[in-house]
Amino acid sequence: MRTGTHLNTKLQLYQTLKEGILFIIASGIGFAINLGITAFLHEILGVSPGISFAVALVCAYAANYFNNRKWVFSSDAAPLNQVGRFLGVSLVFRVLEYLVFTLLHYVLGIYYLGAVLGSLISFYFIKFFTYKKLVFTRSGDAERPVSG
Repeated sequence: MRTGTHLNTKLQLYQTLKEGILFIIASGIGFAINLGITAFLHEILGVSPGISFAVALVCAYAANYFNNRKWVFSSDAAPLNQVGRFLGVSLVFRVLEYLVFTLLHYVLGIYYLGAVLGSLISFYFIKFFTYKKLVFTRSGDAERPVSG
């Protein structure tokens, strides 16, 4: 019995590490979208840094939802329930990221792209475990064998 529990723990750890690596890649895609749109809107179109970042957060939201649901966490739960949970959780994180951006850029005077970087990185690990445990659940997670 002890060996089975130990094996299950190892499989769960492997699955979490695998998802963590995929989350880094998916986050990198979202980050590139975020940074690219922010810079494009501000540098090319002359939109203020605050509005540019807000627009970029919305665009990154859609990409992050699809990447996390299908690719990172391979979730098969009801998509309408998940999109609602993702919207709520993401909204909280986006507001916090925007507040950190505002603090870094407007209050502390950090260059706007540095403020974007700081605000996005500051919530990375909290987001991973929040999405894993609260948003992108799978039906039958407790009984489901971990696949590689």
